[in-house]
This record gives sequence, C-alpha cells and structure tokens, in this order.
Amino acid sequence: MSLNTRLDSNGVLYLWAKMMLHFVRQEPGKGLSANDLTNELKAMILGQFSGSWNDLSGKPTNVSAWVNDSNYQNAQEVAQLIAAALAASGFQTAAQVETAIDAALSELDTDVFVVVEELPAAGSAAANKIYLVPESDGDGMGQWIVVSGAWKRVGAVEASLEGYFNEENLLPISNEEIDEMIASLMQ
Repeated sequence: MSLNTRLDSNGVLYLWAKMMLHFVRQEPGKGLSANDLTNELKAMILGQFSGSWNDLSGKPTNVSAWVNDSNYQNAQEVAQLIAAALAASGFQTAAQVETAIDAALSELDTDVFVVVEELPAAGSAAANKIYLVPESDGDGMGQWIVVSGAWKRVGAVEASLEGYFNEENLLPISNEEIDEMIASLMQ
C-alpha cells in the first residue's frame, strides 16, 4: 500500500463488511445484558441469599476487622508519604511548573517578524525586529534588519508547497489492500 491512498466510500463499505465477519451477531435470549437464569436457579439462589448486604452473615463490619498483615496504608498515609517524598526530592508540582513557564513566556517577544509593504525609515524601525518586505519579482519576501542605523538585507523567505499531497494525488485504497491489512492484524 502506498502512502498516497485514502479510504473512499466504497472502501469504507468493503472494510465494514470485512470487519463484520469477525463479530458474532446477537441472538435472542443470548445477549450479554439478558437475564438468562432459569426460574429454578433463581429460586435456589434467592432461597439461600436475599441479595441484601445486611443479610450476609460473618462479614466484617469495619476495616479494623480485617488483618492488615501486609501493612497497607490508608489514603491519608499515602498522601503524606507522597508529599514528604516530593518535598525531599525538590521536584516541582504541575502548578509550579506551569507558573514558571507562564512567567518565562510573558517575557518573550514573540513578534519577531514585522510584515510591511515597504521598509520604513531606518530610524523609525523597531529594535530587534526582522522586517519582511515583498520581493520585487513577487516570489517570497525579503528579510531586513537595521544595523548601525541602516537597512541590511539578511535573507529571503519563500513558501513552497512542493512535496505536499493534493486531492489528485490521493488514490482510493483497494479491496485487496484492505484484505492484506486485515490479514496482518489476524496473525
């Protein structure tokens, strides 16, 4: 299968049909959510147990009735141990990390590029900015900065969509390719 294939409506129908072969259809009386117990079995179960927790005999009534032979901790003990380990490790909480990142980002000048139709006077240009001006041939944009009070060209930017797929490049996936994919999953 090549990278430029897509699943069209015919492929979806074919794939769905192939997938359905791997599932069991529901039959009346055999659904997973159906109550398939016989009346005799229900009567036997209900005769021995009413279904109520309170009717169970010999059950523990509180946690202390259980033997904690593995030294399990309760939720509060676990939280205290985690807090102590984090404090000792010097790790930061998610909130502390997010606050530090937000503070650092707030100091960044994210507007490095200034797009203009023509360069302003060098004296009125913003400091530490790269000005993008359309090239005279219409291809791309020239990159300009102010150095020692004068404009200096530092490069150009061109946008190219070469190598990208468009709709004409995408071919419907074949039934044989779907068969191969399903066969590889079933091994």
